[in-house]
Amino acid sequence: MRTIVSLLLVAMLYGCGDADRYEMSKDSKGRTVRLDKKTGEIAVIGDDRVVVLKGPNEQEREAKLVSSLEVPKVWPVIDIPQLGGLKANVTTTWRDDKLAYQFFVSPLSQKIDAAIKYPYGSAAFTIEFYDASGFKITEVRLPLKSLSRNVNNKGEGMGVSGNDSIDLPSTSYSKISSWNILWSF
Repeated sequence: MRTIVSLLLVAMLYGCGDADRYEMSKDSKGRTVRLDKKTGEIAVIGDDRVVVLKGPNEQEREAKLVSSLEVPKVWPVIDIPQLGGLKANVTTTWRDDKLAYQFFVSPLSQKIDAAIKYPYGSAAFTIEFYDASGFKITEVRLPLKSLSRNVNNKGEGMGVSGNDSIDLPSTSYSKISSWNILWSF
């Protein structure tokens, strides 16, 4: 019994030692701001939650991560012999909470040309992006009708391309390690 009382007293005294740990104040917008005197952490309290503000080191790490994600990634070319010896290329980057992509398929095979010209077709390529374990992170469906036809200076078809973006958080984009292409004609 005496041991339990002693432990309770020690716990209470330890807890009392942190009574001066936080300094509370109001900011110019009337929000409650909490400063942790022990760690220097600053948090805004409101709407039944505590939002910890990022310190300079964390902001710097985040800026470096964003900067590295903005560097374009040229993914390995994928051969598609089933569609007449096509080669698919994709380049990606991440900015403004979006995965931006440039997609190109060449040469312009008879199968693709026929699928583009068919007025009621729903032919499409689908780009899939995977993590290191092979789990799909996201996909981009590209109907052939939405792709641009690329021609050389003689007007001959060279391939089709698309350039757009989709919403994707940086945490998901940073996990992408491979890609694949599917098609439906």
